Amino acid sequence: MRKNIEGIAIRKSGITMITLVITIIVALILLAAGIVTVSNAISDATMTAFAEDLNTIQDQIETYYLQNNEFPTEDPEEEAMSQEQIVSLASNQDKLETEMAENGDLNEDGELGAFYEVDMSKINVTRTVRGMKENGENDIYVVSASTMKVYYLKGLEVRNEVYFSLSSKIIKYARNQVEATVTQEYDSDILTVGSITAKKLRKNWTNKMGVTLTASLSSGESLYLQLAGTSSLKQLTTVNGNNTYTFDSLNDLKTKTTPAITDTEINNLNARVGKEKYIKVIKRNNSSDVDTLTIDLSNFDITPPSSLNNWTFEELSEENVARFSVTDAESGVKEVRYAYLNKYNENGIVENYYKGTTELEGAFLKARGKKASVASNGNVEIKIPKEIEGIEILVLDKADNWTLVTKSVATSFYIGTTLDTINSGGTGFKVAFNNSNGIYDFSLQVSVDGTNYTSAITKTPNTTKNTYSEYISDYKSGVNIQEYLYIKVMARDNSSSKNSKTRVIKYSINDGKSSSYVSNSVVDMVNGVPIPKGFVASSVEGENKKADGLVIYEGTSAVNNLNIEEARKTRNQFVWIPVEDMSTFDRLIPSSYDATTDTINWTSPAGSWQEKTTTSEYVDMKASIEKYGGFYIARYESGLPSTATKPSSRETSIQLVADGVKPVSIKDAYVWNYIPWGTTNNTTNTDKASIGSTDPIDGLAGDSTADGAVKASRSLYPDTERLSMYKLDNNLSNDTGVISTLCYAVCRTSTLKFLSDVINPSNNQPYIVSSSGMGWDRTSQWNYNNRDHKTGIDVGENALNKTKNIYDLSGNMREWLMESQNLNSGSGTYTRSFASSYYNGNSAGARSMQSPSIGNDTMGFRIMLYIK
Repeated sequence: MRKNIEGIAIRKSGITMITLVITIIVALILLAAGIVTVSNAISDATMTAFAEDLNTIQDQIETYYLQNNEFPTEDPEEEAMSQEQIVSLASNQDKLETEMAENGDLNEDGELGAFYEVDMSKINVTRTVRGMKENGENDIYVVSASTMKVYYLKGLEVRNEVYFSLSSKIIKYARNQVEATVTQEYDSDILTVGSITAKKLRKNWTNKMGVTLTASLSSGESLYLQLAGTSSLKQLTTVNGNNTYTFDSLNDLKTKTTPAITDTEINNLNARVGKEKYIKVIKRNNSSDVDTLTIDLSNFDITPPSSLNNWTFEELSEENVARFSVTDAESGVKEVRYAYLNKYNENGIVENYYKGTTELEGAFLKARGKKASVASNGNVEIKIPKEIEGIEILVLDKADNWTLVTKSVATSFYIGTTLDTINSGGTGFKVAFNNSNGIYDFSLQVSVDGTNYTSAITKTPNTTKNTYSEYISDYKSGVNIQEYLYIKVMARDNSSSKNSKTRVIKYSINDGKSSSYVSNSVVDMVNGVPIPKGFVASSVEGENKKADGLVIYEGTSAVNNLNIEEARKTRNQFVWIPVEDMSTFDRLIPSSYDATTDTINWTSPAGSWQEKTTTSEYVDMKASIEKYGGFYIARYESGLPSTATKPSSRETSIQLVADGVKPVSIKDAYVWNYIPWGTTNNTTNTDKASIGSTDPIDGLAGDSTADGAVKASRSLYPDTERLSMYKLDNNLSNDTGVISTLCYAVCRTSTLKFLSDVINPSNNQPYIVSSSGMGWDRTSQWNYNNRDHKTGIDVGENALNKTKNIYDLSGNMREWLMESQNLNSGSGTYTRSFASSYYNGNSAGARSMQSPSIGNDTMGFRIMLYIK
């Protein structure tokens, strides 16, 4: 499982001169042994030898990552090193931290990101005495997961200065020697005839010429280009001495010759294949040819594949099928990918599959599109769900050219159902239609085996509208659902001939939630979501669907389009998080994304993380989630009621808790920050032991019954049977159907899984893996646009920090979790964990740690609810 290294660009072919210099210097640190002393008299030969060796090592590190998608650590599951470990091993702590701060690996609060120890054997470096722990336990190299900077913890001493990573002074020592020895780029073929040299990308197929031409000319000499298929010579502008030209594309040929190469000549060259595609470079002395070099372009292809041939679309009983063929005249078809563009929603209306996206980019399909199987003869077959109305198809050739095609896969008579509730006695669902002639009537039957159906019930809407939908409530007819439910819909359109269509849709009993959940704690079921006592489900479009994140508002009066803005700013709001499979109820975090397989990789966060599963609160919470199929999470980070004074320090925030102030989950409230997790100990960096395992509830770090985020969370909708246990005011009451608590890490993970299909438009990666640009992170918008730390302040016009109706899961605040991390029990180092990526905006799935007693302006919290 690879570690999370968002934001790192890995080169795929070739490196520039500057990149090579930097590469060599980083590798230099990897080979430095002990605190190596480099004298002022060190010879050029020695420096060159260092450069040659280190360049090889750096290349091995990059190759390892590209092949394995993980850091070269001893154990792929190895946890990140703690900040205490890193600092304790450094030969000079102050200078190490200075470099880390300059490199962006140490924030202003003195906190490190994740670092991993490099296993030299995994990059095929086994004969070196450096980095093998043979010269002490700090004889190791570590790599930063956030910046990919490499640090040698024993240090490199140069002219009485100690360095741990790449520095401008070290570059000064190596640059001249390296630049003198570098003669070619990697992944290139070198062609030389006389004084003419050409470097060309070495790939099987490419759509980039990547040609660098150099020639040395004397007085009276000139240089010409001749394209295959023509006798015309095109002169290049030259000077006496060395001449260098770069041709990245065919258009570059036109701009650098006299007379200019014409479009016709370019097209003729591009139309040639194999060895017949080439460019000749001719050096002349007066009228005599001196040198002629031929640049083979047989691997160069810029012609996109053909569009789809022989397209057919067939409607089958359970799905639809599109068939077509693809061809590419030169390099050949590499793959075909596709993605859904439009769909029929639960009301039968066609809408974008990705909200607000009317057209998908080729880069998106290349990275995230579904991969179709291409037969040897170029035939392709794609199976398409009936709910899909439009798709985009990408045909990619082996030179990386593509053709993008949009296709309608609309059915002539759409019938769909959306399941709400299902139990052993019956079901509730919505039926929807889309037909150009409208719907005259339809009938419904259900079956538990797909063969024997109940008697039909008939509805007669008699409408000429293209779309029609109707909710079928508590439809039973004596059916006894044990495992599966089959819904048969038979409909006739409103044409004169009353055209008919039938569709059967199969559901599992696990696909919906039982209406029997309505009880003393649950007052309603809306779209398969239990609505707890004391709350009402939103009636606003976009807030009332389970898949979009159904929103509930505190109180019993309806929330609709007329009062929505007032309700968002005055009534607590929570969003339903479905947990369909309790076997995946865990505390993993999304570490990386594999675009090839469209897979998010989940891994344990760094450190010895734990949540006690035996406390009464945890047991009740898990039982509730298992019974009701989910829980509610606060729509916003915890805010302050308008009557409370915004805290300006840890002490003033603690006083708010002591005064009985309850947090709110409303829009435009001041966020409740400066709040510790809960311990009353005023822990310092030199007094780690004072934290201890002191919590009376779970026995882990801190004290949850002290004034802090945990106590504030429990006070909103308290468990009245445990007021004394939690040291809450005995006069507190709770007339709702929920219990509030600080969000558990396992529930944070369930929230991330619910959001795993949300895509970051800036990079086409899942939002939970790469959230940059979708939140108020410190490195971008936060300092300037949300400096007052208000809840629910939208990022940009499209509210990018709102994901399925939940705000600020990435950025704004770091949010305390119930999770603990006992880093080193022997030295008494204990922490509680944070969620969110306040510092760099890279991942909503980020996890970090801090002493539970610390509270500053970056620290907030988020409440979750479980149904009684």
